Amino acid sequence: MEIKLENNGLLLPHIKDKVIEGKDNNYFQKILNNALNQSKKEIEKTETEDLEEKAEMEKLQKASKLLESFFIFYLFKQMDKTIQRTGFLDGGIAEEIFRDMLYDEMSKKIAEQKGIGIADLIINQLKAYKF
Repeated sequence: MEIKLENNGLLLPHIKDKVIEGKDNNYFQKILNNALNQSKKEIEKTETEDLEEKAEMEKLQKASKLLESFFIFYLFKQMDKTIQRTGFLDGGIAEEIFRDMLYDEMSKKIAEQKGIGIADLIINQLKAYKF
């Protein structure tokens, strides 16, 4: 019977009750334990790297969505400037503040959902650099 360590591909013979080349079982048990410990360390290292990469990816997604939100807000502000106001229903500074808050929230909601694609482009470009 053989024990296969999948991480590094080592194949070690099962030597629980055998004596090979005049060495006792403790020697081979130590070899087996060392190989298993090394394999566990490699797995833990890989898992830690995966968690760090996932955290970095989440930060990148959040930042790119925020940038897309700012861009959409700017679009709304520029579109608002094209509206001709007659002054008949002028809300003054309160209306301007309300409009800014409305555009801000609308831009955040749009970016949170599918957005307009800017966040995806940023993520794809920056993933190439493996931040």
